[in-house]
Amino acid sequence: MPQKNKSRWAQHRPEGGNFFPENLDTSLCTHIIYAFAILKNSKLAPSEWNNLQNELNMYSRLMELKKTNDIKILLAIAGWNFDSGDIFDVIKNKQLRKEFVQQSTQFLRDYQFDGLDLHCEYPDNRLRNKQLFTTLTKELHIAFQPYYLLLTATVGAAKSIIEADYEIDKISQYLDFVNLMPYDLQAGSWKNTTSLHTPLYANPQDKKQIIFNQNWTINYWIQHGMSKEKINMGLILYGRTFKLFNSSNADIGAPTLEPGEPGKYTREKGLLSYYEICEKFNNDQWIHKYDDVQKSMYAYNEKMWIGYNNIHTLTIRVNYINEKGLGGVAIWAPDFDDFSGKFCNRGPYPLINTVVNLIRSSTTTSSSSPSITVELLKTIKKNNQKIKIIYSIFGLWQSEYSTLLTHIEQREQFNEQIYQFLLNNKFDGFDIDFNIQDNKISLMNKYYLSIWLSELKNILISNKLLLSIGISGKKLVLDYSYDFIRIANTIDFIRLMAFDQTSKTVTNLINPLYSVTDDDQYNDINWAINYVQKLGIPPEKISLGLPTYGRRYTLVNGHENTIKSPIIGSSMILSYSDICKLIETDEYIKVYNNKSYSSYAFNSNTKLWISYNTINDVALK
Repeated sequence: MPQKNKSRWAQHRPEGGNFFPENLDTSLCTHIIYAFAILKNSKLAPSEWNNLQNELNMYSRLMELKKTNDIKILLAIAGWNFDSGDIFDVIKNKQLRKEFVQQSTQFLRDYQFDGLDLHCEYPDNRLRNKQLFTTLTKELHIAFQPYYLLLTATVGAAKSIIEADYEIDKISQYLDFVNLMPYDLQAGSWKNTTSLHTPLYANPQDKKQIIFNQNWTINYWIQHGMSKEKINMGLILYGRTFKLFNSSNADIGAPTLEPGEPGKYTREKGLLSYYEICEKFNNDQWIHKYDDVQKSMYAYNEKMWIGYNNIHTLTIRVNYINEKGLGGVAIWAPDFDDFSGKFCNRGPYPLINTVVNLIRSSTTTSSSSPSITVELLKTIKKNNQKIKIIYSIFGLWQSEYSTLLTHIEQREQFNEQIYQFLLNNKFDGFDIDFNIQDNKISLMNKYYLSIWLSELKNILISNKLLLSIGISGKKLVLDYSYDFIRIANTIDFIRLMAFDQTSKTVTNLINPLYSVTDDDQYNDINWAINYVQKLGIPPEKISLGLPTYGRRYTLVNGHENTIKSPIIGSSMILSYSDICKLIETDEYIKVYNNKSYSSYAFNSNTKLWISYNTINDVALK
């Protein structure tokens, strides 16, 4: 899944380039990694004076982002040779390491972080003990498990670093994912020739470059034991710049005088953000070149040379990531993209939007082969002739779906394609999951939805194929997103998903049959069923959705553990099997609420609170 890293330095840039948590578009990421924290007196500590103090409190502002989207926010401990303090003493000393593990676990929980990222791209030479690094990851992993904290690592790509610093096959079992950063391997302020800083493939004419490219690095990590699904490939949004020695020689490998001049906003020699590159391209004459072997862009004028990524080169890399079956991308960093949309004439976040759209388009399809899935379904149906197998699309509503909904040509083309697909694969019907989030209501048009469902029904009915829709149980969504009177005669049934109305501030039951409090009267099954009938759907066409998972919250106070108790951080989905393992221990107290016909369990020591369904709960509902 797409990842974003937030750098603490960006807040100090000049007006127009300074970047704060509020500048992040949380719809474009699954995880945010805040860089960096440091070690102080062998303990995890903030790196900036304003991370915790006064109205600028960066940690609190960062956590506010969880209210807009279901994201995970991790804290990165400083790259081992950046403000690393006494990390060497900590990692080699068993007692100090134990204290660090305990303190960092509590620090993350106190400030509502969802995990820790070990940012160790360029370890200090003293730390070149990969066995100790493995030990650290194992001990952190064990400490984090009871609190469902994530443990990740941002790791180096150079062969010398990999071999000296990581036991790849061993750390793979302790890390939730790795952010693999294969860039700046041969380009930087230390070079005296022009070079590409993010080549996808090696130039076969340069034997030294065989191991200095993204493809080699990815394959090396996989071959040495890292699960490819745990690898997020690093993509960078800045360019590397050089002053040319001779303007008549501007090829890759041309002699240079020194790194390029600092940018107006980033203020670092040899580096320009994407928006600074756009500004230069808009104001001066540049010659642009594309290296088809290394799949990389560069540009030059009489004095300056820039290697950079654009929409085209990032598209190639995301396609590579998808084809490899990697876990996702790690973007360094959003503050290097044109986050304001003022420089590149492509709107806000043009590069990240490109990456995210490509990633999402690949993950909307099944990871299994369609033919294998269809054959499995045929086997199921053979064993039970009465069962109906219905093909469903969508899920959480996305903006691109609105185009299909409102354009008759696209609807006609889609309707014919889905009809043939259902017939060819012997499905019994078609379902559209319109599970719309509160903040996406504006993207929905219930008038066009009614028209589309009518068009689909007219096509499907000729072969007696069923048509159903999945709908939210939230009052706001029910009022604004569906015209039930129009669609009641069109659909065969609705799937009413009156569950999981999770809260950002207090514990909540996952699907109460009746409300516990008067101020929660719109968040129960009984209300939703009655309301949908009132809006025009007959009871025989309502299928009630029941979740087979539960929700886990972290309590502010382990002794304040009832329904609607204050929480910190975001909630987490747990499978029923995982819940069974947890609540069977003596540390969990199980509670049944008679008013809502619902169950929950809590552990006062770990401050964990879980809402779930028992067999009896499901039977009652």
